[in-house]
Amino acid sequence: MSVTRTGGDYNLPSMAADPIHSGPIRAVTFDLDDTLWDVEPAIACAERDLRAWLDANCPDMAARYDRDALFRVRGSIVAKTPHLQHDVSELRVQVLKNALLRTGYGAEEAERLARAGFEVFLASRHSIEYYEHAVEVLRTLRRRYVIGALTNGNADVRRLDIGPFFHFAIQAGELGSSKPEPAMFEEAMRRMRLRPEEIVHVGDHLENDVAAAQRLGWYTVWVNRERAPRPLETAAADGEISCLSELPPVIERIEATARAA
Repeated sequence: MSVTRTGGDYNLPSMAADPIHSGPIRAVTFDLDDTLWDVEPAIACAERDLRAWLDANCPDMAARYDRDALFRVRGSIVAKTPHLQHDVSELRVQVLKNALLRTGYGAEEAERLARAGFEVFLASRHSIEYYEHAVEVLRTLRRRYVIGALTNGNADVRRLDIGPFFHFAIQAGELGSSKPEPAMFEEAMRRMRLRPEEIVHVGDHLENDVAAAQRLGWYTVWVNRERAPRPLETAAADGEISCLSELPPVIERIEATARAA
């Protein structure tokens, strides 16, 4: 299923004063990229659309800075302003602006073009196709649990037709801190007003999602689509799935374990 809403002009539902479900598990949070959809095709499409826009709107800069050259600009910016690596949106704007300035554009024009180009990229970046069963699983879980999104990227569920399934969403750029650092998980607990043992986090990355959430006492589910062997030095998640359709029963098993503890 592909995106059907890209306007980003509505708010996420307000957090309820009390969790929806009265059992030991009250909330389920999700990583987004490579957990609910394959991010690579979306980024590739966004890069192509941005390149076409640059060719049409600032061809001199586009001719001078191909993808590799822009990546080198990115490296120099991160070296000077390392905090931007947590805000991939603003980082991309600054890369474009820097390239435009180096090409000879004035500061105001470079700023305008950089932000306009980024909006082209961002709109295309949200033209995604969900993994099989993603929508129905979110719909099912939303009936019982508080649902949140925790992402290091710039995917915004408010731009997607799955947005109404989420009670809240946090991007690394908001906090200036990326997973596996604890700030995003701590902010989620603050917003939900829940204890660690009441939350399950679902993600594809063993360090950024599984290990990071485990360190704060959350339950975790590893989305392992390729059924890759888990490195011996990495702690096992509380559940492991290769398809999102497996998630609801896995959460039920985690809940049974939590209830018996």
